[in-house]
Parts: sequence; structure tokens; C-alpha cells
Amino acid sequence: MDWVVNVEQVNFSYFDKTVIKDLTCQLKPNKVYSLLGENGAGKTTLIKLLLGRLAPLSGRISVLGHQPGSQAVKNSIGAMLQVGTLPSNIRVVEYIQLFQSYYDSPMCWQGALQFAELEAQKNTFFGQLSGGEKQRLLLSLALIGQPKLVVLDEPTLAMDVYMRQRIWEKVVQLKAQGTTVILTTHNLQEVESVTDQVLVLRAGEIVAQGTPSQLKSNLQRSELRFASDTSEATIKSLLPNYAVHTEGQKIYIATDDAPDVISLLRQHKVTMYDLSVTPLSLAQAFMDITRGGE
Repeated sequence: MDWVVNVEQVNFSYFDKTVIKDLTCQLKPNKVYSLLGENGAGKTTLIKLLLGRLAPLSGRISVLGHQPGSQAVKNSIGAMLQVGTLPSNIRVVEYIQLFQSYYDSPMCWQGALQFAELEAQKNTFFGQLSGGEKQRLLLSLALIGQPKLVVLDEPTLAMDVYMRQRIWEKVVQLKAQGTTVILTTHNLQEVESVTDQVLVLRAGEIVAQGTPSQLKSNLQRSELRFASDTSEATIKSLLPNYAVHTEGQKIYIATDDAPDVISLLRQHKVTMYDLSVTPLSLAQAFMDITRGGE
């Protein structure tokens, strides 16, 4: 199969508001895709279209060679949605055994517990789990059918730093096992290390697509960082067309012409201590693209 997901000129509206506009994309197997966009960009709607929970007004969607929501797709896809929750009075192991019954060849319940790192909580009621433990269980349940395609919407929500890192390691493991992963997250710094392709949505359209390195390279921007005795207000007055902000004692300036900016500041006697010029991060590239800076 050339494509795990094939979306062709899809449109979708809520009442009179266009949410997805002439969207076309193809996702290859055995890759990790990150779907990025500000609130209201169309990410959740696109996920619901792929899962068959919504039907496009026009255009065509194919998932694993079948219609979204068909039984063939349901047997081969797993989903962990941001708003996912479960009744609180059922035990962890009971949920795992229940979800096993939905599939012909599920993961063993011991393996599912181990994946979620909830062996010690197997007899704990869902309502008694911490936020991070609930997320880990929901992730394990999304994978219990050993799907070919997994959709993860904010999978590390409510997790501490250690568990977030463990989840990203598991995403890499899924890819190594031949699973295609579509994920959304607001933690762009973390996702950069696991993502093969980024799709950036703005107002229901894909406005950028590529590897994290390609997106950053295409913008050809960098960030100046330095400490200064000169006030932020003075620096902003010298650079009215640049994004200037402070964090603690540091001044940050996003620019695509760092040498010229440095020269200008020096001409006006702006002090710059511990000056560094760093490439644009994925988070900064994302902000530029979604705000129309591409």
C-alpha cells in the first residue's frame, strides 16, 4: 500500500463556517506525522474525518484503503483522543480485558499493563488514577488491538517530564514495529525528536508540510539572544519591525538578517553580553507559519 491515508480535496463546514477547505494530503506507512495548528485550525475536525466520526461535505478520504469508519478500518486503527475518559468504577485490568474482546488478535493483558507501566495499579479503579496514569491507560487501550495506524491527540497531557519522555520513546517503538502514528501536541520541542513529517494547518488548510528541519530551513530565520544594560523599550524603538521580547535578563530577537541587526544595535551603542545566534526552533517556525509569516 502506497498510502496509509489519502485525502483528496476535502471540505467540511459547521453550519456556515468552513473548517476544512480543499484539503489534500497523503500519509505514507511506517512514519510519525505531527499535525500542528492553533486552536480552531481544523486539527480535531480532520482527526474526526479520518476516524469516520464526521463525513466530508465533498472530496474523498481513504484510510488503509477503505472508507473511514468501516469495520475494516476499525479493526486496524487505534485512537486516543484528548477528551477521552472512562467510567470511574471499573478497574484497570478490567478495561484492558474488555478492550481485548473487541479484537481478533489483541495484545496480551500483561503486555498492555506493562506498556502503560500500571502493573502496580492493575486492580485500581479508573477514577482513582492520577491524570498521568489515566493518560497511560488510554494510550495502552488505543494500542491493544495492535493497529496499523494510531491517532494520538495530546498523548502526554497531564504527564510529568519523565513520563512524557517514556511516551515519546514508545512512539518511536511503534514506528519501529511498522505502525504509522498521527499525533497532535502543543509540546513542539519534544515532538521534534520523534516526528518524520509535520503538517501545519491554518484556517482548515495545510499551509506547510515537511520534516522539522525543512520547515525551519525554509524560513531561514534565527534568534538573537543576549543580556543588555539597554532597556527593552529602547531596543524595540530601534527595531520596530522585529519581534523583540525579554525572558528574565535575556533579550530575544527573531530575525532573518542577524548580522545586520547586530550591526545596527552596535551602531546605537546597545550593550550585548553573552550574545548568541541560534537556528529557529520548530516551535518558533510553527508560530511564524500559523501567523502568516511563511
